[in-house]
Amino acid sequence: MLNKLRAMASEFKTPKIACLGLAFKADIDDLRESPAVAIVKKIISGNMGQVLIVEPHISKLPEQLMGEQVELISLD
Repeated sequence: MLNKLRAMASEFKTPKIACLGLAFKADIDDLRESPAVAIVKKIISGNMGQVLIVEPHISKLPEQLMGEQVELISLD
């Protein structure tokens, strides 16, 4: 999946990659066991583009996802 994403992102001058719904279970703010967090970390470390996180149940990014090309998008 990451190779496909890298190939698609390389087609854009300034790619933006939206990662939707990081929570492991519905309607919770606990991301501790979410497999999506590991995927997002790989996207960030691969420098594929700006990463946009959309998770309506969190108000700030967890420490492990902090980075210069990561932004939490609020749905408010």
